[in-house]
Amino acid sequence: MLLVLVMVIGMIPFSALSASADATGDTPTEVATFAELVAAVNEDKTNIKLTADIEMTQPWTPIGLGGQNDPTFMGTFDGQGYTISNLTVEAAEYPAFFGRKYCGDVLNVKFDKATVTGNHYGAVIVGWTDDTNYTW
Repeated sequence: MLLVLVMVIGMIPFSALSASADATGDTPTEVATFAELVAAVNEDKTNIKLTADIEMTQPWTPIGLGGQNDPTFMGTFDGQGYTISNLTVEAAEYPAFFGRKYCGDVLNVKFDKATVTGNHYGAVIVGWTDDTNYTW
């Protein structure tokens, strides 16, 4: 029986044994421009990875305000050390880059010249969070 098991395992391609994916099994969407960032968020991608600095050219609508039409962002955002510049957010509740964030990670992102205006739970990166890990 052990010999059969070893033979079966030996027939599995090595790539099948060593393949890796992120926590959700999705490949992160790579983003290098403001337009790509907006498109990635609007397509409800759960994992986003910056590949360049981003200059914000328009006011930003927070990602994930928690309503039916704008669910809480639950994925991973990896800035890879890049900078998002000139972020401007105006929202009554949860004014931030991520309005509401649940689970996942926010990694290695920098913000330069951010302006955030609102009434409740405001911050530059995340307005409200639960079970999220942050690394700068």
